Amino acid sequence: MGAISRLLSLQPGSALRNTAVGAIAVMAIGLFGRVLSYPVQDDENIHIATALLLSDHHIYRDLGFVHLPNLPLMLNAVFSLSGTDHYVLAGRLLVCLAWVGAAAALGLIAWQKTKSPAVVATAIILLMTNTLLLGPAGMLVTNNLLPITVSLFGLYFFIRGMEEYRGRPWLFFLSGLCISVAIGLKVNNIFLVPPFAAAAFLAPAGQPFGARLKHAVLPMIAGGLVGGLPALYYLAQDPDGFLAHTLRYFTYAHHDYWQTLDEPKVMGMAGKLQIAEQMWLGGATLLAACLALYQFFVPLSSRERPEGHVAAGWLFWLTIGLIALGAAVSFIPTPAFSQYFTPPVAFVIVLVIVTHAGLDERERRLALPLMAAVVALSMVAGASRLVPGIPAFFMPHKWTGIVVHDNARAALGQIGGTAAPRVATLWPIYALEGGGTIYPEFAAGPFVYRIADHIPAADRRHFRTTSASRLPAFLDADPPQAIIVKNNGRSDGELRDYAIANGYRPVPLDRSGELSVLVRPDSGKK
Repeated sequence: MGAISRLLSLQPGSALRNTAVGAIAVMAIGLFGRVLSYPVQDDENIHIATALLLSDHHIYRDLGFVHLPNLPLMLNAVFSLSGTDHYVLAGRLLVCLAWVGAAAALGLIAWQKTKSPAVVATAIILLMTNTLLLGPAGMLVTNNLLPITVSLFGLYFFIRGMEEYRGRPWLFFLSGLCISVAIGLKVNNIFLVPPFAAAAFLAPAGQPFGARLKHAVLPMIAGGLVGGLPALYYLAQDPDGFLAHTLRYFTYAHHDYWQTLDEPKVMGMAGKLQIAEQMWLGGATLLAACLALYQFFVPLSSRERPEGHVAAGWLFWLTIGLIALGAAVSFIPTPAFSQYFTPPVAFVIVLVIVTHAGLDERERRLALPLMAAVVALSMVAGASRLVPGIPAFFMPHKWTGIVVHDNARAALGQIGGTAAPRVATLWPIYALEGGGTIYPEFAAGPFVYRIADHIPAADRRHFRTTSASRLPAFLDADPPQAIIVKNNGRSDGELRDYAIANGYRPVPLDRSGELSVLVRPDSGKK
């Protein structure tokens, strides 16, 4: 422990400091290897498939997307600019970039507030070893990690704007832009707005209201409007259809569907509290909270602080507000899953930075041993997830994006008659990676198909989909050349039954046995 404490206190350029940088680099390799080799999961289908079909179809009316539009738009830009046909790989590389961005934003905030390399390193390590983010939330091509990156940059620009107040309205514009983009990635990030709005109106103390309005509030609103243009565009096109997909889908059909399933699920507050306990009261999140609390209470015990607590300024209360509202919004979705509990975790790390910034030199030295212990324990907590990623990083032939692409190409290559076979599947990633085409009705994967019979009658006109009861007639009207099913998928039974009834023959897709490709009898290679 003493060695780690010395490491954190050495001056820049020292051998031990360089060792710390090297350790972070090794952890980053493990992190990237984990992202690139993490198995494909259900949620990625809707985002990747929607992004690929976005240029020729309406994101809601045709494709049934059920989130705000920013992530498919980002992915579409990545696919278009790169010209890649390795869609999962490109998406996972974007996730790696989001990790780099989140670490950079935390490092910038830490340096801005403390000028301490030790705090910069601590913040980055606490992020990289967070076990919640090292799960599906931070590994998959979904809208869970990217909003964290963008919102942290929003906070950084806001801090810079407050500290360089007059003459820097563009910083507040960028802050508002980032916050709005984060909301456009996932609607639950609306929790960001009240704390930032309150801080823009009320801080810093001593500024006239007119100055706050001119230099902070109005630029933030302008940035928010620019960042919100994609969502506002689709809202203006069809307000009722937009709300049917992004709001009523979750409050009615999605909820009703899960109520009908006779399997373990978390629907009530008691179960949500248990998930919150597992996600927040352990690993790097709990360690960061302990360090922040210690740094907050150290000045309170000092007799040399007659002027009061330096830490409890506007940034402290802004961070507390972000943590509190981020925690509260985590309990709203039903049923609950672990990824819904990500909103507050990055701001707990920010609280470590803010409370450290409130310490004087003597108090910082007192906090150093605990900081060293937190760094060491968080690295231990994340090791079981990061270490296997190190060799995985150096084996690109085993990266998930490469394996999925090669397997899908090989399987669909056995279909004769066309270069882009028509595939019916609730897992469109595999069809698209294999060079096939899909029905727009299945672009949302299982997420709209399985709840189709639960959609209120007034909203059905907004959804282009089919359902289990209507599937045979739907496919008979335009039979697919192949059908891809997940062998343990709860929603695939009707697709499999249709394939068997119509003589589709199986061809291998991968060695895992998780998926099957069934080819129409007249579609095989001659």
